[in-house]
Amino acid sequence: MSFGWRGRSHAEMVDRKSEIADFNMAIQTKDDVSEYYRYRGDSYREMGYTVESQSDYPKVETLGNKKIINPKSLI
Repeated sequence: MSFGWRGRSHAEMVDRKSEIADFNMAIQTKDDVSEYYRYRGDSYREMGYTVESQSDYPKVETLGNKKIINPKSLI
């Protein structure tokens, strides 16, 4: 889950290469979280990699709406 949060941090800093790298690691660690695929797809799209981007979006639809858990919601 930490790779997912790091990926979001890189997105906020507009560091697309690091964002993609962290979402790749997040997907390798936990491949059933649709947000990882959506964010990676968005990042690919922003970089102009439309083929890679379009391959992630169907996975989001397949997985449904499983999201990254907000650590604050666990308290």
